[in-house]
Amino acid sequence: MLKKFFIFSKEDCFSERVFNELKNEFTPELELVEKSKDYSLFSLNNSTEFIYFDEMHLNLDSSKHKILNQENAVYFFISKHKSKDGPGYFTVHFTGCYLKADFGGKDNTLSLALSELKDLFFENYNKNIKHFMEVTHHGPLFLRPHMYIEVGPDDASWANPDLLKAYISWIKPLFTKELELQNKQGAVLIGGSHYFDFEEIKKIEEKAKAGIGHIIPKYILTQMEDNGLLKKTIQEAITKTLNCKKIVINKSYVAKYSALLAVVSEINKDGRYEIITL
Repeated sequence: MLKKFFIFSKEDCFSERVFNELKNEFTPELELVEKSKDYSLFSLNNSTEFIYFDEMHLNLDSSKHKILNQENAVYFFISKHKSKDGPGYFTVHFTGCYLKADFGGKDNTLSLALSELKDLFFENYNKNIKHFMEVTHHGPLFLRPHMYIEVGPDDASWANPDLLKAYISWIKPLFTKELELQNKQGAVLIGGSHYFDFEEIKKIEEKAKAGIGHIIPKYILTQMEDNGLLKKTIQEAITKTLNCKKIVINKSYVAKYSALLAVVSEINKDGRYEIITL
């Protein structure tokens, strides 16, 4: 059974709001078990713990915190999401940075992505609220399987009590759920916009017969005129998507498909991966 850690940040107004709501709800079951200069660790049950950091979780360095690098553990980041889109919606995504690490993480380096974790959020979501999977796009650099779980896009959504309630209802079943890895086949998705709604991702996974891990969107591809950099980026996405067996190309969202296919074919010259074009 996997240990589940939910990561909260005092510097993130929505994350702090969720933590306070849960702390009030689960008192006295939620027990403070460790207090350090950087965080407080709370235990809810044998498999679920909350980590409350003072600093912004976007900038965490998992290599510096033993609690963030536990074997047989998965991590969920409770976070706000900021953009110019509206109205309120929820997102999930893996972490890491293509090109420059402008928001946490490390240049040209991705965290581990376990596609099975994403499936947990397809099970209990409110169909009246938009839910998206985002492409990989910001830090922190994380050494263990994890997911960011966000609400966006602005102050109004972060302060909305109905969205807060819906968000907690969405993640709450995970607190008592026993998680075991199913060794599900993973896939890298190349091409697409920044957001994929849940139904769209499900359709892609059904066609690929694999779970989507890291996604390299079209706007990143257009910044990689150097085939050497493109090859390195795709290889990084494959390596950091656990149990990756397939490379899925979303042809409608790729500007130079032939050039991309040539790079992918070179990566796959030993036939290790199945290449699927949608």
